[in-house]
Amino acid sequence: MFNLTENKFMKKLATSQVFPLGEKLKRMLRIMKFTWILLLITTLQLSASVYSQQTSFSISFKDASLQKLMDEIKKNSEFDFIYSQDEIEDVKINDADFNGSGVEEILERCLEGTKIDYKIEDRVIILMPAKPAPVKFEKQENKKIHGRVTDEEGVSLPGVSVVVKGTAIGSATDIDGHYELSLPADSKTLVFSFIGMTSQEVAFTGQATIDVVLQADSEQMAEVVVTGYQTISKERATGSYDKIDKVQMSKPTSNVAERLVGTVVGLHKRLGTQYEDEGGLQIRGQTSLGAGSNPLIVVDGFAIEGDLESINPNDIESVTVLKDAAASSIWGARSANGVIVITTKKAKNGEVKVEVSSWVKFEKKFDLDYANPVASSSDVVDYEVMGFNTNFFGGYSRPLENDFYGVMDDYNTNQYYSSAVVAMNEHRLGFLSEADKNATLAKLRTLNNQKQIKDHLLASPFNQQHNVIISGGSEKISNTLSLLFENGNDYFKGNDSKKYNINYRNSVKLANWVDFNFSGSFQYNSANNNGVSLGDIQAMSPYDMLLNADGAYADVQHGLYMPLIERFVKGTGSEFPYSNWGYNPIQEMKSRDRNKKNINSRIQAGLRFKIIEGLTLDTKFQYELFKKDTKDEYSEDSYEVRYNVNKGTAWNIGDPNSVDPNFPKGGILDGSSSETRAYNVRNQLSFDKTLGKHAINMIAGTEVSERVNEGNTIGRKYGYNPERLTFEPWPHGSSDPMNPLPDMLGFAWGTQPYTADAMKYEVDKYFSMYGNLAYTYNDKYTLSGSYRTDASNLISSDPKSRYSPFWSVGAGWQITKEDFMTDLDFVDRLNLRVTYGFNGNVDKSTSVDPLISYWYYNTNTATGGGIVSNYGNPSLGWEKTGTFDLGLDFSLFKGKLFGKLDFYNKKGEDLISEVSIPAVNGTDSQAINAVEMYNRGVEISVGTKLPIQGNDIVWTGNLNFAYNKNRITSLYKDDATLNYRMYGNGSGWEFVEGYNAHTVWGMKYGGMHNFGTEGNPDMRPSIISRDGSQYVDFSGWGPTSFNNKDFVTNEGTYNPPLTMGFSNLIKIHDFDLSFIMTGYFGHIFKRKGFNYPSMGQGKGNINDSYMEVVNGDPNKIVPIPTGGSTNYSRYNSYIGDLDYLTVKADNIRIEEINLTYNMPKKALRRIGLNGLSFYAQANNVGVIAFNKYNEDPVYPKGSIKPGVSYTFGCKFNF
Repeated sequence: MFNLTENKFMKKLATSQVFPLGEKLKRMLRIMKFTWILLLITTLQLSASVYSQQTSFSISFKDASLQKLMDEIKKNSEFDFIYSQDEIEDVKINDADFNGSGVEEILERCLEGTKIDYKIEDRVIILMPAKPAPVKFEKQENKKIHGRVTDEEGVSLPGVSVVVKGTAIGSATDIDGHYELSLPADSKTLVFSFIGMTSQEVAFTGQATIDVVLQADSEQMAEVVVTGYQTISKERATGSYDKIDKVQMSKPTSNVAERLVGTVVGLHKRLGTQYEDEGGLQIRGQTSLGAGSNPLIVVDGFAIEGDLESINPNDIESVTVLKDAAASSIWGARSANGVIVITTKKAKNGEVKVEVSSWVKFEKKFDLDYANPVASSSDVVDYEVMGFNTNFFGGYSRPLENDFYGVMDDYNTNQYYSSAVVAMNEHRLGFLSEADKNATLAKLRTLNNQKQIKDHLLASPFNQQHNVIISGGSEKISNTLSLLFENGNDYFKGNDSKKYNINYRNSVKLANWVDFNFSGSFQYNSANNNGVSLGDIQAMSPYDMLLNADGAYADVQHGLYMPLIERFVKGTGSEFPYSNWGYNPIQEMKSRDRNKKNINSRIQAGLRFKIIEGLTLDTKFQYELFKKDTKDEYSEDSYEVRYNVNKGTAWNIGDPNSVDPNFPKGGILDGSSSETRAYNVRNQLSFDKTLGKHAINMIAGTEVSERVNEGNTIGRKYGYNPERLTFEPWPHGSSDPMNPLPDMLGFAWGTQPYTADAMKYEVDKYFSMYGNLAYTYNDKYTLSGSYRTDASNLISSDPKSRYSPFWSVGAGWQITKEDFMTDLDFVDRLNLRVTYGFNGNVDKSTSVDPLISYWYYNTNTATGGGIVSNYGNPSLGWEKTGTFDLGLDFSLFKGKLFGKLDFYNKKGEDLISEVSIPAVNGTDSQAINAVEMYNRGVEISVGTKLPIQGNDIVWTGNLNFAYNKNRITSLYKDDATLNYRMYGNGSGWEFVEGYNAHTVWGMKYGGMHNFGTEGNPDMRPSIISRDGSQYVDFSGWGPTSFNNKDFVTNEGTYNPPLTMGFSNLIKIHDFDLSFIMTGYFGHIFKRKGFNYPSMGQGKGNINDSYMEVVNGDPNKIVPIPTGGSTNYSRYNSYIGDLDYLTVKADNIRIEEINLTYNMPKKALRRIGLNGLSFYAQANNVGVIAFNKYNEDPVYPKGSIKPGVSYTFGCKFNF
């Protein structure tokens, strides 16, 4: 195995033989190559000068090592080395004095008689084992073979060892990856090996040319650990980390997070979140109650303000996930949730390389019956008839009078009454006969809008992505440029998005002692959101048709009692601004233009000064700019405009001519914008030196960063003309509390619809000092330590709190290198490590100073006011998390079996929580550092790479398990302040000392209980206390006059304590078949129960659990309410908390299946490519849910459950 040193070497462009069958494609690719090269001329300055191998040296060596010789040559020239550390270790060179000698003379004299030979290619010196004396074969003719060795991307590999198996006959590839070898004709097998690559054996059957493609070795590729501040070898790393291999990162995706779930042990996607959600990922449990759980994202050494979605997945070279204190404490106050460190691709020397990838992804429309589990139209009508006749809907006990103002007040815009209820009420008022009412209800029973919804509102998601990466360089300069375009649509018609991404990375060697690095990233996103939402669909009755039989828009009941409009408004001849009062989702979708535009940009630059051997100084700078603009336009055809303008019209029903519009006609404009600017400046000294058996790695530095966030929300504008970009004036001035305007019911609008512009300004500042030291003795024993202190304007001005230190200590033991392990030759690597330290977290929602929000009621008079939005806490300090980690890494049977085992204990201290304080302070609660919480767990990861048939059939697999136990051990909260509803599943979570932070609190259903007397029974559903001694009327307001804690029970946790990941890759000749599975166990979720709707809560839509209640035992499931008592109005407030709706959430998911075909080298030469792959991939393939209700715990009924998506694509490079 050979080692590439830090400075890459120049490679020549390889040429390919032309075959007649590929001539047209070959010519086209030549044109493409030429075009790309012309594009790069302005940025790619390849050095064409020939570096003389006669560079002279004056130097002396006495009792020196080969490493010393290499160091001197590199320090005084531009030569670099390729070598195997194992081969050169402990090699002593010959004593010699040189004065003006060339490098060849020095190498000849110093290496003479040693076991090392050399070869010079351009400015690269390849060190290799000295060839043994030629082996003589009697009466045998040697066979000459040649070939080229490349990696999977077609890049030449110099220094690859090519050996006849079982002999000392061998050679090494040159600078272009070519080799030539003379071997006995009876040779059977050639072995190709290279550091970081899987060795490959090729059968020799007399062929004259053998080209080989070596694949990256996932175990060896983890040789280094990237923390963002430094890169260290894995043998010297004491912390816990996971590294994602290149194969995983090469799969098609729009978001990096998709590649981490199932492959990083201890990391999972939180229940109910999407990959693009800000807090969707969690590492080793929840570490804060209010500061969020999303890990810190680091790109090329800097923490970024953007999320993973802002990164082009195709630009990523490697991903390292830091999990314990020793690995991540160097990031201080922002690292308690773990750190995801991303390194982007850097150009390799000598070759202009073009990589092209393209894929399309599609998915069927989501399951509407699952997302909107509504009962049949007939069942809905039956329920509404029952509710109306028993006055369950809103508790009305009298026929509503034919009074416009009174009825419109009752049936106002907050109530979406159904067509069935309207028909029954019109009959009650005497405007509809019994026969017509029955005919209307009968017709409604036969209607079903599901097909129209699918055809006109839903869409099949489709995405496509195209990416080009151009790279190249020399010893002096390297450049990488990537371009990405992606667009698609989501589940609803009218919603689509586009993404453009440009990344550029440049490295320049200004001199032997200084390097310059620069990178820039620009991303532009635009999205149109004109479609309906799932909530809009769920608000419709199943018989609400979108289109009439003639194809015209149908009026859907939506906030107005239409018969009253027909009788009182349209029949009087009154001219309201808009004559159309109806609502239709299709029309609404087509009558608005709502879009968002985001710009994410980032610039990084830095200088590295090589002061002396092993000592460098880095000065780095990062600047980020994020801009978000939202603009929502509603045309005059939209219900949003027509409803607001009409309802805002003053009108006296007794005077048909009294119509007086308060709002201008025209469109409506809403909008907002925000801008975030962030900079970071870092100065760091790094020292890395090996002196005999002693290795020292040390860094120390300072860092200053600032983040400024400005935002502006535009108050709603009426009378908007998008062509002229103007607004019409208000006929009577704008409405506000000081100048209220009456609406059509005679009520004052108050602050609506006028809203003033709102602005915000936030500044976060940080100053940090840090250091890290690792010492290794004899390549066996390592001690490490880190220290960092952070200061911020978010924390108390008291230095004791503001400059709170974060630190870690660790130790590692390479057990394999001990003498007592010599006989255990099946053990390749056994490393024991232990760490302890503190990380931090910051809750940006809190403040040390009082915060006041100001606003203006009237822009003309500037009459305004303000409120204290946060009273502040001057003693607020950092949240701290102390982590102990004990880990064992192993590799057995020459890498065929490998893995790791970790035990950890994370204890959070000074966590921030809202606590009750006396109201005399101006508020009854305040955020203070009051909570302690721990996360304890174990992580197990086992992998294998098993050659079943040489390199033709290889199985690579990984299975990991993670268990996490969370507990709040100290919480400053008075039991008397505990709010029952916060225990409930529907409105939030209450943190309770002694319990998991993700606890789901519920109530035990007590069945039907007699709240009357034996002589006058009053049977009602009840809840029962934990000890079974108390019953409370469930149908009323619930438990408010007793100790809540007596009636709530711990039903489990919604966060899975046990997670699993299982990934496999099977290589069969030129095909790769892979899949990823995940598992989540030990948690619960609330299944979809019957919703018991009442008119007071909108339309009487009932879900598909209706018959479960009708046919169920009322002592086991809450029955349908009967009678006219208003006590039933609180059914829906508590039904979601009942214990019989709690279900085990265990599930196993097939996340992904991928099939890739890699075109063989022989075929690639025909078309002039270095690599070509075609792939097909399926995501969200299936789920095994361990519950009998056919509900997915991750996407419960009533939510959109993603279906199977299919991706087809290809990628090639030349």
